[in-house]
Amino acid sequence: MANSRKRPADFTGRQTEKLAAEHAEEQAAKAETVSMVTAKAVAANREVVDYSGKSAVEEAEDGTTITVDAPSVKVRVNSTIEMLTFGHGNHYDFEEGREYSVSPALAAHLESKGLVWH
Repeated sequence: MANSRKRPADFTGRQTEKLAAEHAEEQAAKAETVSMVTAKAVAANREVVDYSGKSAVEEAEDGTTITVDAPSVKVRVNSTIEMLTFGHGNHYDFEEGREYSVSPALAAHLESKGLVWH
């Protein structure tokens, strides 16, 4: 069985033990901070990104706003895609594993290219 205490002549080992004991609380606080940042990133990744093309049309007579809900499909891509152009002037960025709400036409296009995660 290994001896956990360092020999008196092992200066480096004794200094390591001393510093580890002094900074244990600080390291625990840093580990907690890192885990909180990771949890926030995971939570942000679970949110659905809306690329469905919902648009608002303003009525001129009484100033009310009507939201037109376009049909949408939820998809999850199997690889990261940057600057995908679909249609005139429509550019999309996709991250692997993240869920997106897109138009049925865009979902069909992604499916035809083999980019949808099943």
